[in-house]
Amino acid sequence: MPSSDELGKLEGWVHQNPHIKKQGRCALYVPEPASDGESEEEAEEETPKAEDKEEPEHSPEMLSSVENDEDLSTSSRSWSISFSSSLRNLKHQVVCLRSLLWPGAYTVATKDGYSNIYIGWAVKNSPFQPPLPPEVQKEYEGELVESLELPPIPEPQVHEEPSESEAEHGDPEEEEEE
Repeated sequence: MPSSDELGKLEGWVHQNPHIKKQGRCALYVPEPASDGESEEEAEEETPKAEDKEEPEHSPEMLSSVENDEDLSTSSRSWSISFSSSLRNLKHQVVCLRSLLWPGAYTVATKDGYSNIYIGWAVKNSPFQPPLPPEVQKEYEGELVESLELPPIPEPQVHEEPSESEAEHGDPEEEEEE
């Protein structure tokens, strides 16, 4: 394996696996044409129109240098390199290569080997600008008048509890019935 100084330069890194396409696959999937058993109308519904077809994505060639990848913008490269320590030539120095195009894709390397990991939703990085909020609505210009047609709100009914003397002696009506 190369030294950590060599791993700290983009020239030393290459693409080992093909990129994931918008379909979520590495190889482009093209559906088979309609079989003879289907009617022409069904076949036309399933096949996308020329307007719907998108231009195929181009992946970098296998074992091509990551240094040749397109930059994300004028000020940002598509890869970032970091070290486990600011001290160079340590015995157990770890180099981390991070993809800025695919957030969550990392490769870590030491003198003994390397490992790749991707944790994400298979969504490429793209500049996001949230939509503007809707315009503020105009205030109601008419005069607000209280309606007299609505029924009045009923007053709550208050239930009186029996006084202490009535509770002790009981209800006189109940005694007469017995």
